[in-house]
Amino acid sequence: PQAPWQTAAMAFDLYAISPSGAVQDRARMERAAARLADAGVGVRFDRTAFARSQRFAGTDAQRAAAFDRAAAQRAPVVMFTRGGYGLTRYLDALDYARLAASGKKWV
Repeated sequence: PQAPWQTAAMAFDLYAISPSGAVQDRARMERAAARLADAGVGVRFDRTAFARSQRFAGTDAQRAAAFDRAAAQRAPVVMFTRGGYGLTRYLDALDYARLAASGKKWV
């Protein structure tokens, strides 16, 4: 049965990337993905979503490449696993025209 806030229009997929700090609790992230799946939202984690390099979710190059992979995915929504200033370290490496042309919702 659907939750009171859930609608049939909620059936979609999202692609999750970690553009800043490292995910501290992978199990918690996977529980959240299961809850979203129960609501009709499929979650696919980028291959580096759980990477770690110092306090970041992978190297700057790995995190920038995750944006390119996300833009190429079929999922209409790209969600960040967490925020943080780590994204500012490689903003100049992102292809903004390609990201915009992907038509994704970036959340």
